Amino acid sequence: MKLLRNEPTKGRRATPAPEKPATPYVRTSLKKRLDSGHGHNADPDQAAAYHGEHTPAQFEFLMAVQEWKRLNRRSSPSLSETLAIVKLLGYRKVLPRQIELSCPAAPVEKVVSC
Repeated sequence: MKLLRNEPTKGRRATPAPEKPATPYVRTSLKKRLDSGHGHNADPDQAAAYHGEHTPAQFEFLMAVQEWKRLNRRSSPSLSETLAIVKLLGYRKVLPRQIELSCPAAPVEKVVSC
């Protein structure tokens, strides 16, 4: 005889299933972000991408990552693989850093100009 989940057994009483809330569960922090217009401090390109409108550069990067995932049969690249994808797209560091890092920086690659 199979026992159902809430069927009482000898000497035990069945516990009622917890009641489901009337409204769907949404974390408070997520709800605040959605209500306050997430991305209000982001630049216009980031805010547009949040709503599904990508710039040509963002779209090119997304397509390159999708191609990488297809070729490597993996769900996502690691950070070093993402950097390799960016370099394969032709991006190079040409300006000094605009943020302060808490750890010392590794030696920068020297670009040889012709």
